[in-house]
Amino acid sequence: NAVRSGRLETGVPDGWTQTSDTDGQFTHRFVAGPGEGQPTLALSPEFGNFSTARVGMTALIGDIQIATPGFRVLRTTDIDVPGATSAVRLDFNYGTEETRGVFGGMWIVAADERTDETVAVAMSAPAPLDRQLSDRIQASLVMHPRE
Repeated sequence: NAVRSGRLETGVPDGWTQTSDTDGQFTHRFVAGPGEGQPTLALSPEFGNFSTARVGMTALIGDIQIATPGFRVLRTTDIDVPGATSAVRLDFNYGTEETRGVFGGMWIVAADERTDETVAVAMSAPAPLDRQLSDRIQASLVMHPRE
């Protein structure tokens, strides 16, 4: 199921439902099922004004390193997103057994240097993150031209 908001389009896994639970930057959130700790996908169709995806990613990393116990980067990968001039994917773990458990996460930030606009996708689930699922989300991501 493809969802589009502004310049951002991505696939949402079958059976996942949209929730009203959002925060400032991520305005659309989908969950795999009811209850706490379910796999979650969050979308930010207007992530911010950054000339490159890596600059936008740095803003996300800075916030989580300070506020989140157990944050650990697993890999950072430059990727191709149709419509974006740059895109980067960050795979990471966060949390501790002493808190709510260890979770896996994936962030993708895609930028259009012509407009300095960025979009972002965040996925999280109990660790380890399902790599096939996160790869499908990545493959479905499109940054559409400004309308």
